[in-house]
Amino acid sequence: MSGSSTYSQEYIITPAANVKTVVTVNPTATLHQNIKGVLTKVDSVSAGTVGGTTAATVSFYVKNEGGNANFGEGQVAVEYTGNEKAYVNVNFYLSKSGTTDEPATVWSKADGQHKFNDSIVNHHPSAPKYIGVAMPVGASSGIAAKYAPLREAMVFLVDKNRNGSKNMLFRGNCPLAAPTVSDGPQSVSFDNVHEYMKSQYENQTGKTNFPKKGDYIFSDICLQNPTSEGGSILSELQSFGDTSAKMSDLDRNVWYPTSGPASVDGHLVQMSLWSIQNNKDAYSLNTLLANNLSDWMNKSDTTPRIYYIHCASGVDRTGLSASTYFATNHTSLTLLESFIYGTTVNKQPGDSAGGKQVDCQDLNVITAQTDPDRSRYLPGGSAPNDSYDAAVVDVWNNVRKPATKVTDLPSNSGIVSDLPDSNTCYVYDNYPWAD
Repeated sequence: MSGSSTYSQEYIITPAANVKTVVTVNPTATLHQNIKGVLTKVDSVSAGTVGGTTAATVSFYVKNEGGNANFGEGQVAVEYTGNEKAYVNVNFYLSKSGTTDEPATVWSKADGQHKFNDSIVNHHPSAPKYIGVAMPVGASSGIAAKYAPLREAMVFLVDKNRNGSKNMLFRGNCPLAAPTVSDGPQSVSFDNVHEYMKSQYENQTGKTNFPKKGDYIFSDICLQNPTSEGGSILSELQSFGDTSAKMSDLDRNVWYPTSGPASVDGHLVQMSLWSIQNNKDAYSLNTLLANNLSDWMNKSDTTPRIYYIHCASGVDRTGLSASTYFATNHTSLTLLESFIYGTTVNKQPGDSAGGKQVDCQDLNVITAQTDPDRSRYLPGGSAPNDSYDAAVVDVWNNVRKPATKVTDLPSNSGIVSDLPDSNTCYVYDNYPWAD
């Protein structure tokens, strides 16, 4: 490919004693290990043994060649006592060859295909290249999935009823259902998406008037990258009325089917592809999407639309887009409010790890309290991330045009060390819409 670049990154996986891990990547990425002094391509990387008495440490590289492929999709399979297995989908963030830049957080967990513990695979506390794997708690065999499946905990109502319309905006992760067999085919379960949105709408609003399926158009806005996530996007595309659809049928930033919503299992559905990237150059496309969302949310049609924005994990690019939406369309909000609302999600299970901050403090309550309903996902991880932070700041400066340009996000937009529960985040105890 003319003008293509290689993106790569070294990783070190460190499974605990009595745990075996096997790393694989989807076809757009490749794995490499140093074998006798030569960086050699391999099909998988194994570390640790079931029954082993000591922790293991194994180094490997992930590469992705061509296009703007600055991350690769992969999977960590975890085996432990009793032949139990768990599978965790992972995004490996990569650096461009010939540069010394390294992402502040070099990988993120897209999904845990296990039922017993949400935190078996986590960032090393002081070294982001390390992938720590703990002994799982409990016993439950998972099913290997090529692509991160839909998680109910990630579905969250962002905005609703703008300008009297009945439209809504949700965020979430990839809407593909989990496979029924290991690495089997995956498609969108519109029934599951509907039920998760309905449940979250009732939880967040206290109302029971969520529309029935077929009474709204489910409008899926995929933020993923066809260069590095083409398989996931294609599986999603083929769920929208034509199982033989090809990637060439899906034009950027255009609704598919172009003729109007398809009817699938009693649902009216359309999707569009907006490949939002995690850097300051995302300003133009990200702002265009936010402006379009504003127009769509304010438009009153006979059949309302429910927009669903998502990347693979529903964390980084989704948080960036939601923050941009608030900064662009809720002009009464400050930069701090736009970013906090844009990175707030439903109360998450498990423990805080990386960018996932479970027990957050209410910022607009005089007596600090842990919010019972909300958590945060910080784009790019727990440390300040120049790529995502710069993208939000760039949008703010270009859209709001402050007299003095902003150079950084406010200090209390991320982890705040002097809160009663140190190293946590702020949230607001309300939602940004007005009923």
